[in-house]
Amino acid sequence: MRSILHYLLALTLLAGIRLSYAQCVPDSLVPSVPGIYPKLLPDAQGCEPYSVDITFYLPRDTTATILPGQTITVPFNYFRIDTVVGLPAGMTWSCNLQPDCEYDVAPGNPSPDTLGCIRIQGTPTTPATYRIVVYVTANVALLGNQIGTYEVPLTVKPCIFTGDCYAYNISQPCEPSVLQVENLVPSLGNSGFSYQWNFSGPNGFHFQSIDENPWDLPLPAAGTYYLNYEATVDTIGWFLTDARIEQVNCSDLLDPADLYWKLVDSNDSVWYNTVAAPITNGGGQLPLMTNLPDFLLPNGLYQFQVWDKDQVGGDQGCGGNGNGALFFSIPQNGDSLTIQSNGLRATMFFSHPVQAISCADTFEVNALPQVPVIAALEDTFEICQGDTLHLFIPPADSVQWFRYGKWITFAGEPELAVFEAGDYHVEVIDPVTYCRVASLPFEVVVNETPAPNILLGVNQQFQVVNPKLSYAYTWYEVQDGLVGTGKAFTPTKSGNYYATAIDLFTGCESIPSPVVGMVLAGLEDMGGSLLKFSIGPNPAEEVLEISWELQTTTSLQLSLTDASGRVVKNITTNGNGSGSLNWDVSDLAGGIYHFSLSSDKGILHRKIVIH
Repeated sequence: MRSILHYLLALTLLAGIRLSYAQCVPDSLVPSVPGIYPKLLPDAQGCEPYSVDITFYLPRDTTATILPGQTITVPFNYFRIDTVVGLPAGMTWSCNLQPDCEYDVAPGNPSPDTLGCIRIQGTPTTPATYRIVVYVTANVALLGNQIGTYEVPLTVKPCIFTGDCYAYNISQPCEPSVLQVENLVPSLGNSGFSYQWNFSGPNGFHFQSIDENPWDLPLPAAGTYYLNYEATVDTIGWFLTDARIEQVNCSDLLDPADLYWKLVDSNDSVWYNTVAAPITNGGGQLPLMTNLPDFLLPNGLYQFQVWDKDQVGGDQGCGGNGNGALFFSIPQNGDSLTIQSNGLRATMFFSHPVQAISCADTFEVNALPQVPVIAALEDTFEICQGDTLHLFIPPADSVQWFRYGKWITFAGEPELAVFEAGDYHVEVIDPVTYCRVASLPFEVVVNETPAPNILLGVNQQFQVVNPKLSYAYTWYEVQDGLVGTGKAFTPTKSGNYYATAIDLFTGCESIPSPVVGMVLAGLEDMGGSLLKFSIGPNPAEEVLEISWELQTTTSLQLSLTDASGRVVKNITTNGNGSGSLNWDVSDLAGGIYHFSLSSDKGILHRKIVIH
């Protein structure tokens, strides 16, 4: 009964226990047309939270066939979402009518649940395209519960892994893949950065790069790959970390000099001065570490001055250029510098910090399943219209068939019965890794032979209109079966006749032509007064073509009666020997009708089908 549930949504959901989440809210702006909204689910990004609401508009009634050619409209009572299978691990679903997900659309409900919604959410981790199937029960008046299944794909994109050094993702977890890397220690155009990337993998795979961001890297084979990364950041400059006073040319009258020191730049700006806390008798404690704080010094000329603090008179320089000054610049190739002048000697200590950053990762690329090869059970690629061709591949755990590159719903078995022309291919899917591989296309050709057009000609003979030399024609009577062959056929009894055509090149037989009824002269119908009679086509769609030939002149009554016995069309005409009538039936509902032709000699009955 999938046709009854045609309008119900195809949900992307997970079977099992429904977790407790905030309920979805139906979108009241969706069209009042049974179906789902949106029509397509957005892709999910692997390893990231995913959530989407689906609104569905539920139908109130449907049509059902109770007899051939007769349908009735029956209402739905309720819909219920029973279970759902196929969502990626880490995802679940909930509806807005917990806990039963049952939607009341019965005719007696003044506020039917024609709008519903589903929330799908979670964090998928395995990239793939998943086949999602939802199972729904629809309760239909007169017909009871009907089970429907719906299928829709959900694509999960590869996860993006982010660490301290870089972010990376592989285009797919299956061979061949492509590695994309983004450096998270960027230079931003500044100098002082250097990088080293090392990639290795199966079958001797090896690649190195010193680029800040290497090009996308193809990973051709399945196996384990290794990534090693090193970044060197040399951007900070030089620090003056300390100074050691080793010799001074100054002293007090009786004691060693009381020492203090200054750091002065080329603009005479004082960076550091200990005049407020001189080292008493410091000149007698040499060598003396000054315990300078770390100074990040721009390139330039600097002075390190050493002074003797005197209580009486002015302070005196301890050598150097008269003011106790030693001049120096930032060294570019060492961590210390000893300078001296006029009895003052000091060693300056420098550091040039360089930051080294390293990271490593290991990741897998999975092998593909074996490429499937499609074959046909019938050992052919051509079939006739109405026939079935059985395509198959070797046994596989999980497959998906496609026609013209489009997903075929519920085509997940190794064998597929087809009756339409097209290019078919199949994907085999590894149930653990979700790696998939596609077959080559298999073209199916359907040879169509059009049904012949027949008419009842002169001399009570049926003929094919515009016959083809490459076709053979076969004639049938509805009750008796095969009655003749050829482009023309002369019946020997009253009945309902049709023909088929066979293409001599393909061997394909057409569907039957419309049925044409006739009555031969001399039969008991109409008391023997009816020499010839035909009515057709049968089935009819718009016009019934009726013709007759009588032995005598008489009045004729023609009528059509429906299945309930009600006369729906009626006409009286004078039967002056022969006559014909085109009767418009396009206004009648499809179904089975009874036709009668009557006169004072008798009555003729025929069953007519109107599409």
